Amino acid sequence: MSKEVVVLFDAGHGGSDPGAIGFGLQEKNLTLAIALAARKHLLDNYEGVRVLMTRTDDRTLSLPARTNMAIKEKVDSLVSIHINSAANNAAKGYEDFRHTSQSATSASGRLQAAIHRQVSPLFSVNRGMKQANFHMVREATNRTPSIPSVLTECGFITNRDDNEQLKKGSFLTSLGVAHADAVAAFHGLKRKQQRPELIPPPPNAMKLGSITMKQDAAAYARPEWGTETGRVWKKGSVRNIYGIEGAWYLTFNGEWIPSRGGDNFDFTPVAVSDVPVQQPDKLRRLIVDGKQIGAFRDNDNLVKGVQDALKSNPRTIRLEEV
Repeated sequence: MSKEVVVLFDAGHGGSDPGAIGFGLQEKNLTLAIALAARKHLLDNYEGVRVLMTRTDDRTLSLPARTNMAIKEKVDSLVSIHINSAANNAAKGYEDFRHTSQSATSASGRLQAAIHRQVSPLFSVNRGMKQANFHMVREATNRTPSIPSVLTECGFITNRDDNEQLKKGSFLTSLGVAHADAVAAFHGLKRKQQRPELIPPPPNAMKLGSITMKQDAAAYARPEWGTETGRVWKKGSVRNIYGIEGAWYLTFNGEWIPSRGGDNFDFTPVAVSDVPVQQPDKLRRLIVDGKQIGAFRDNDNLVKGVQDALKSNPRTIRLEEV
């Protein structure tokens, strides 16, 4: 089993230290929002990663406390997130830093490049990849084993254009996602397999029959292999069916169960007693292989139509209220 990657996101400033201030915003709040979004995206979308945070709320932390955490926890990378400021409020855009001792091809340099590729396009001005003797990129890097460390400056809080963007929660989330995807790329993390979205039968769909499971069987999000939802329907359970496509049967919640030649379940077609009393002005239409083959008001004729259609082994069959 491959080693779990440990990542540390540092939300700059906090508590009694607001960081940079501009147009009603405080740096400490913005960096925390970005870091939290980065953690969530990384954990939700990638395998084999543990994410640590120097802070998850508004608290005061010294710089040594932050880098000491990285060293103590033996993290595999450290990303310190900040917002820039300047006396000249025309200054704007994104830049990031590695330590002056680290080359562009070092681990810190490669982490910086990965982050820069993802984050810089979110800003109108790219101020480049830089080096500096900042504590957050020095202390954990200049040791053995060295921890790749990068500090990001996500726009200028003192610039009106950048500030307007930083006021948007959606923009802060995008910054977090970009940081997370960059860290994942640097470490070569594998994306989690996302479960396909279920599409339930339409509200006017009517019951075609029911299945009784003969053995445990996996449920699928589509009538095709490779779309497992993670649910297993247990032997003996009964489910109503609202659509049939070939050997696939659609349940009320949108999951499909393959018949596997009848090995997975027994199917019982709809009976007259299963059909609700119909209003006189309502029709139920039977659609087989994409074509309407009948429209019924009478329940007896409706059930006979369904049963006859099933005998013809149709590719698809649905029953809808009109």
